[in-house]
Amino acid sequence: MPIIIIPLFCTAIVAIPTAFLLAAPFGYVMGGLDYGLSWMGIHPNIGFLVGLILGAMVGFDMGGPINKIAVLVATSMMVQDHGRLMGPVAAAIPIAPLGCALTSTVLGRKLFTAQEKSLGWNAWLLGFMGISESAIPFAARDTWRTIVANVVGSAVAGALAFAFNVAGHVGAWGSFIIALFGGVTDTAGNYIGILWYIIAMLIGTVVQSLIYTSLLLQKEGLYKKTVLTIFGKFRKEKNSIQK
Repeated sequence: MPIIIIPLFCTAIVAIPTAFLLAAPFGYVMGGLDYGLSWMGIHPNIGFLVGLILGAMVGFDMGGPINKIAVLVATSMMVQDHGRLMGPVAAAIPIAPLGCALTSTVLGRKLFTAQEKSLGWNAWLLGFMGISESAIPFAARDTWRTIVANVVGSAVAGALAFAFNVAGHVGAWGSFIIALFGGVTDTAGNYIGILWYIIAMLIGTVVQSLIYTSLLLQKEGLYKKTVLTIFGKFRKEKNSIQK
């Protein structure tokens, strides 16, 4: 029963309705997304927009189905567009874990418990390796605030990577680790693209962390107090410099 009958029976319950009822509408939606993103990718005039959209999709569910659509579209286009779409996607992949890591260990560390900070240090390592699922515990802690920050930060990274003409040559993967082995260039094949790729990721990470920290401070009712404190320190430093 537990080895053969129950697994087969439960699989049939899920698989049959999926195959005959859900496959066609979901396939239609995914096919439309694939066509639309691919079409935008081969039209440079609106390429900035496709970098923005792909980045937002990558950051939305941290390795989930929306993320996978963006990754698979970029991977499938690598031969045709020479990595033009994979560059923005690769830049967006680590933003969620790295942004959450930066928030929990540096910018907003006082808002997290010791256990949550340990998850942040883990996210540093996994984010560097391009494993976006390490941001999931933070989304479980505060779902919509985390997702909003992830989407905006990843979209910024994707848009900047496209604007910087970054091309990715490693399918379905991204982060600093592929840059170490020359997995990105610019669209002309020059390794200066690695620098632009890293800049796009750093900016996206900082944007994600600033938004995430601000939303958490707002949740705790500390946003106004924190802003006034920072502004007060800035004024004191400015006055001391002038003196």
